[in-house]
Amino acid sequence: MRKPVQLKNFVIGAAMIAGCAFVTAPAQAEDLWPCEVALCIANPAGPMAVSECVAPIKKLYRHLAKGRSFPMCKSADGHVQFTRYGMELQEDCPAGTRTVYRDNDEGRSFGRNMRMCEKFVPTNGGFYSGDNEQFEYRIIDGKRVYGQVVTEAAPVRQKPRYLDYVVQGDSRRLWW
Repeated sequence: MRKPVQLKNFVIGAAMIAGCAFVTAPAQAEDLWPCEVALCIANPAGPMAVSECVAPIKKLYRHLAKGRSFPMCKSADGHVQFTRYGMELQEDCPAGTRTVYRDNDEGRSFGRNMRMCEKFVPTNGGFYSGDNEQFEYRIIDGKRVYGQVVTEAAPVRQKPRYLDYVVQGDSRRLWW
């Protein structure tokens, strides 16, 4: 009479263990993702240079775009360290211009100043051309040069989100 009870307990125990295996398998796979991200980011050729890294890095982009924190690999040895992530909508100003920050034309900044690129453009060969207030002058090579200051919005960045991280002491920025 004891054997059917022991067999019943064995079957129930085996079913519980099998059920736990199914429950923990996805959790273990999910725990690998932060480590995949760390390995892919550490690749000097770029985070998506290897085809196996495309899916984990795209998942990282979606994850961070939702405002979630950077995933940390629990078994990492500290070679990849996350520092910060954010968003920059505009590129740096091109060479030969200087960066200035201004409100928009209506005087409203919508919570932030616009990055503008400003450059001095000599007119009429840099000679004075009448009493016009739109012209300014600059001293270039010891001579007074007249011209206009042209201001344009900085170029729009195609990939505005960034992730700053450090791999073995080397600081890197990843744009997406």
